[in-house]
Amino acid sequence: MRPLCPFVAGLMLCGNAWALDQLAHRWITEDQCRAAGFDAVFCTRVGVENGNVDAREWEDMAAHAQAESATEMCGGAKATLERLRGLGAGLRPLAEAIADAKSEAEQVQAIESFADVLGRAMHTFQDLCAHQGMTNIQHAWFSASDQCDGTSQNPDAAPKAAECAKSFTADVFAAVKDELAKLGVSPGQFPETDAWAGRLLPASDQLCAYLVSAGQWDGKDHRWELEGMKTATLTAFLAGWRDEPLPALDCATLEAPPAADVDVSKGTPWCASAEAVCQAAGEPGLGCGCTTASGAAVWPFAVLGALVTLWRRRLRR
Repeated sequence: MRPLCPFVAGLMLCGNAWALDQLAHRWITEDQCRAAGFDAVFCTRVGVENGNVDAREWEDMAAHAQAESATEMCGGAKATLERLRGLGAGLRPLAEAIADAKSEAEQVQAIESFADVLGRAMHTFQDLCAHQGMTNIQHAWFSASDQCDGTSQNPDAAPKAAECAKSFTADVFAAVKDELAKLGVSPGQFPETDAWAGRLLPASDQLCAYLVSAGQWDGKDHRWELEGMKTATLTAFLAGWRDEPLPALDCATLEAPPAADVDVSKGTPWCASAEAVCQAAGEPGLGCGCTTASGAAVWPFAVLGALVTLWRRRLRR
């Protein structure tokens, strides 16, 4: 078991280090799932598995609707579409198993697996709203800049990203309901189960490496055009479900007009709370003389601040 402190320190940056943060992924998913008429416990499992993608698939940029590099924007988009087509293909036999189950136990097992796969897909759909293919080093710069310089550049914190995620999630659930209906299954037929999935967190050393990687960004913006990719991702997902080929992607019209260049000449934004993530994980950060007047390391105080910040966010919820 990993120590608690690295995770708590990471929570200070959780809204920045992964899209929408894990709790937002879960709440948006659960709310839209229940609104679509599905059982509350099923919705909880979908929501938790959505958030768990950040821990289980941290290194897979396609899982987070991101490109590996600025020169691979088209390749990253294709990988994201292939991921969603594969997840859609995985859902079809599970939906058939739900429809054809000979016992409630068989049906519950199929429903649990269906929830897990659907949660993974929902994570990618929601991350598209925030990331739009943005590389991880660009994302990391915005995370560090917001945390340390007080800017408001992080796409995960943008209200429009959350609103997009809510509406897009509702669209996906509507599409899933339509496909289930073709098999004679309705959300109301899902039995109430004890299906549950524990919440996982990304490893603290991964959070540190993410923040440090901001120094590799050249300040040039690269993102996909959002509306076109929303259509493409949902089409790919349903193509997998229906066993249809993946539609061709027009790379010539893929990218959105870039935002203005960011001045990165002064180096990576860094501060005590960012250094705390690395110190708590036992990893080398960038340093910054982050000590108190007495010479004690500052990260325990940053951890305390993280707890307060998290608590306030939960109270506002």
